[in-house]
Amino acid sequence: MKKDTHHYVLATLLVVFIVSDAPIPGVIGELVDTVVGKIVVVMIALSLFGAHPVVGAIGLVAAYQVIMRSQGLHSASIYIPSERKKSRVLTAMNQFPVTIEEEVIFKQIPYVFKRNTGGDKSPYKGVQDKLYGAAKLTE
Repeated sequence: MKKDTHHYVLATLLVVFIVSDAPIPGVIGELVDTVVGKIVVVMIALSLFGAHPVVGAIGLVAAYQVIMRSQGLHSASIYIPSERKKSRVLTAMNQFPVTIEEEVIFKQIPYVFKRNTGGDKSPYKGVQDKLYGAAKLTE
């Protein structure tokens, strides 16, 4: 009984890992998310059967959990473009020349909101309609 203590400790740690739903670190998840990484995890789990059958069975379940929790970490970084790549592509696509209509409108309309307003220098004055007992907007 004394010599199997480390097997029970390992089995307990594996059960805690399975039950706790702990996240896999990103670096390890990217390694396990490859075909070679999955083969290595399964080989390690199968090698636990040589130590103790109960530890091997729990190790297989833990290996399955490691593979499932790390799934998608590596492939997402390969196939999903980063925000920098997306904005570079969209900027290249959205380069439109200034049209004649925009030039004509730009020359005709006095852009009051673009001026440096240092008081009431606007070329027009607002007109209020009947107030029907409401308060005035301007004095």
